[in-house]
Order: sequence, then structure tokens, then C-alpha cells
Amino acid sequence: MIRLMMVGVLFLTPGCKDEKEAKKATPEKREATPPPEKKGEAEPKVSPNWSDRAIEPVAAEVDGLGFTVSLPKGLKQEIKEAKDPFPGYVNWTWPGSFDMPSFTAQLVTFPPSDLADAKRKLESFNKYKTTFEETLDDGYLVAVQEDGDQYLNVQVWRTVGDKTVRFSVMQRNSEAIPGVDSQREWMLKVCRSFDAK
Repeated sequence: MIRLMMVGVLFLTPGCKDEKEAKKATPEKREATPPPEKKGEAEPKVSPNWSDRAIEPVAAEVDGLGFTVSLPKGLKQEIKEAKDPFPGYVNWTWPGSFDMPSFTAQLVTFPPSDLADAKRKLESFNKYKTTFEETLDDGYLVAVQEDGDQYLNVQVWRTVGDKTVRFSVMQRNSEAIPGVDSQREWMLKVCRSFDAK
């Protein structure tokens, strides 16, 4: 009798052990919990074409040089102080998006010597083509564009005393910028409003 009981225990024990191991190897199935619903209205979609967007004057300073420029509302401003050998800058961007225009003012160590030099600085070894150029009383205004209309860059250089400050409006999109010609005209308008003191 005792022998029969011992044989039964021997036969049962491995089975129990194998069953426990199988449970460990197979994780419990849990029902997926749906993500919590976001409250409030969704962010409005913003078009990368800002040609009809209103602009208004703002005042700022870069490395001790004051200036004014007309910009649209809602931009995020970043100010970086100069740290030798790098000059400081003031930058404005649209929060949370890389497809919108960005705006930057910065002093330049090597300003363009003439309009042709200003064009060369922006064309980057013929990577971009000049679509607008103008000599100003105190500097230069140049616009360049990439084939495929995915990149626009408009820059103005203005000299005040012994300092030259560059203001640029740049936009890069993953696809062609909608209304690229009107967008460029709008960027030129912003750059023409730039006035260093």
C-alpha cells in the first residue's frame, strides 16, 4: 500500500512541476486599455503659406544692437547671447512645427562686399537659385529658392556704423511650399520692414 502511494506521488509530482513551468512561460493575456480621450478641441491646422498673414512691428536687440521688424503674432522667441567666437542671435519660430517660416537676426563678422557677394553667400555653390536681388542704401536684399519649391530663404543685410546685422526668413517643407511665389513676396515684405538702429 505504501509502495503504491509512493509510486503515485512520483508520477504526479513531475506533472505538477511541468504545469507550473508552462504557466510561467505563458504570460497572462490582458485586455488592452484604450488610451484616455483628449479633452478640449484639437489644435487648428496651420497652413505653411503665410502670404495673407498680418504682420506688426516688434522691437528686439542682438548683441547690443537694437532693431525693429514686423512679424506675425503667435511666434515663440529665443534669444542667445554671444559667446566668443560665436555671435548671439534672436530667433522666432512657430511653436511645434518645422514646416513654418523661421525668423533670425544676427550680427555678421564677414558682411557681403557687394550684391554679387550677397548672392554667392545664399546660393551655396549653385544649390539654390536667386529669385530676387536688390541693393539698399545700407545693405542688400536677396531671395533664393530650391528646385522643387521646398526651400525659400530671404535675407537682408543692414550696416549700422561698424556693425552689419543680417535678418533672414527661412522655410523648408517636406513638400512644395504652397503658393511659393506669394510666400516669397510676403517674406520680402517682412525683410524690408527690418530696421537696425
